[in-house]
Amino acid sequence: MSLLFFDNETLPSGPIIDPLSLKPPGNLKKPETIAEWFKNEAVDIAAEKYRATALDSMRGELLCIGYVLNDDELVKVIYADTEYETLCQFQEAVLDAMGQWKEPLQFVGWGIATFDVPWLWRAAIKYGLVGLRNAFNRDRYRGNAIDLMGIWGVDYKDWRKLDDVAKFLGLEGKTEGMSGDKVYDYFLAGRVDEIIEYCRQDVTVIREVYRKIYG
Repeated sequence: MSLLFFDNETLPSGPIIDPLSLKPPGNLKKPETIAEWFKNEAVDIAAEKYRATALDSMRGELLCIGYVLNDDELVKVIYADTEYETLCQFQEAVLDAMGQWKEPLQFVGWGIATFDVPWLWRAAIKYGLVGLRNAFNRDRYRGNAIDLMGIWGVDYKDWRKLDDVAKFLGLEGKTEGMSGDKVYDYFLAGRVDEIIEYCRQDVTVIREVYRKIYG
């Protein structure tokens, strides 16, 4: 079995949401109260709704993909001019890995069953990247995605963060100060290099956690 550890970083996309297009809460009845809501709250709500498109594979935009195969030393991050080019390069890497090892390829990540894999699979269909589409076996029971977050499981009520699990296991974890919800802010500030390094670090930590669990 060949293992490809990977992680995606995504951005919001599409038209900015107009605060005036939002519907005020139903408990607001007076015109002046509604006007106050639009003035003080609607702008922030619209901004959050737009940012949330980064989690929607049919609305957001893929920024980069980090990956490493098996025990390879170098974690690579694909960051191209367009989403299509990024996916084409990832398809090439995946098909090369499948041909090189001539054995089933397992995709390993954190939260990939409900986010990364569906995102890439849908995008591959959108752009006609048949090789990448077919690389994912999305069968519920015999699929080829190893989702470490699902394997680690829920603690009381919540899914645990990768960084928290890594540190619990005695690993270094990720650099303080950066997290997935800050990717868009870093992008707007032109700090793409830091996003790429964050993605690279995610993949490194994912592989270390995998080795702790299965080593």
